[in-house]
Amino acid sequence: NKLYFFTDKRSQKIKDFKLNPYASFCLFNNELAIQLQLNCEVIVHSDDGLCKDYWDKLPAHNKICYASPDNPGKPLPTPFQFNKKVPEQEIFENFNVIEANIKSFDILHLRKQGNLRVSGDFDNGKLHVSWTTP
Repeated sequence: NKLYFFTDKRSQKIKDFKLNPYASFCLFNNELAIQLQLNCEVIVHSDDGLCKDYWDKLPAHNKICYASPDNPGKPLPTPFQFNKKVPEQEIFENFNVIEANIKSFDILHLRKQGNLRVSGDFDNGKLHVSWTTP
């Protein structure tokens, strides 16, 4: 019941998560015609053991994405150029792991013969699931 993703610690979402530690995700698989919605409580990991473990597993071409001297979203006069001369420790300082603890979910399967929908939540680690109207 967890989802992990990486982000730059200078991004606006880090400030937002510190004020309101909740996030919603909506994912769609066109091939399967399945939509997944997740409601999560998030924990920001910065410069801790979990963060370091994920960092150590990243290939170099992914690590360099955190080497920008500017905050994510800053307008640039020309396309972004990776700076491969930044020391790895300095790059790591911009790396955060977001741990999203799934509190509830909704799965919608779009089908010609009739859509199916199921919803659920995790209450004290216990999964509760029920069919719902599409």
